[in-house]
Amino acid sequence: MAFVLVSGTTVNASNKDAVLAKATEVFGQPLNADEMLFSVRGNWVVWLTTTTNGEVIGAQVGPKSLHHYDFPDAGKHSDAEFLNEDQYLRIIGMISRVRDIGAIRGTHGHAVSTYLGQMNTDWFERAFVERIVQPGNEERINEFDVYFLEDTGASPEQIVDAPPASMVCIEEAWFYLPTEQAKTLRLGEWQKMQIAGPSARRSAGCVRTTEVRDADGFTIKQPATMTVVLEKEFRVRDLRGVVTLPGDVDNVVGNAHVEFLREGSTAVLRAMTDSKGRFRLPGAEEGRYRFKVAKDGFQALRGVVIVDRHTPRSADLRLELHIGV
Repeated sequence: MAFVLVSGTTVNASNKDAVLAKATEVFGQPLNADEMLFSVRGNWVVWLTTTTNGEVIGAQVGPKSLHHYDFPDAGKHSDAEFLNEDQYLRIIGMISRVRDIGAIRGTHGHAVSTYLGQMNTDWFERAFVERIVQPGNEERINEFDVYFLEDTGASPEQIVDAPPASMVCIEEAWFYLPTEQAKTLRLGEWQKMQIAGPSARRSAGCVRTTEVRDADGFTIKQPATMTVVLEKEFRVRDLRGVVTLPGDVDNVVGNAHVEFLREGSTAVLRAMTDSKGRFRLPGAEEGRYRFKVAKDGFQALRGVVIVDRHTPRSADLRLELHIGV
């Protein structure tokens, strides 16, 4: 993966019960405790989005009539179910009692078209709120989503202005972040940041203007379903070898990306396996290297190799890629 969300708070096993108790105090008895589903303002409901250990990271709010799967008897959506600004802010205040959303920093501007409908965005100190509004009357709110800012490790691919704040693209998904933070980000490099989303506001994929690196400094060439990390360290004379399927030296893997990164250096050495699964990077300096092998449809492979000129020349790297699941 190109990014990892990290909770900014250490959460113990009882936190989910504590959040449920607080939400019950604010909204009343849940309609579904497992889904953190509560009634709010008549026919409107709120789903609190939580991590597996109970931390609230977002909320979805809307009328029952727009969620026929959960509420098949809710009836047809009516004009009376739109929220005005005061009603919207009262619900925001209720959510903020469960997890503090902070003061508003930037109010919504003109709505933009998305696959969900006309949308505008409010920016609070600790969250962004995407509002689906009535076409032609942007002060009437049909439903909205709250995304809290979360601590993140990621390699940004593109950054754009999207008033009231900014947006960053990570793995072709768009996230909100404060504009002052966006100005400090370095494209393609793994770094810490705070983001909120993913957003429905920008449906188009982003444009990479530089190589994107993962947390270990390798370039992200191919997606991987999983990563296999080898405990055994290899020792070779040169960076050359072959990539095969597990346990079958004759079933080679061509067009696999092979990368090496020597300790103390930021220069990534790259090769691609040929039709016989072989690769070679001549002239590599002696030292300890971390390596990564990746190909679309396979689990990535990581490990360590030591280049030592006193190693027998026959000791080539033999690396195995597992088919992704």
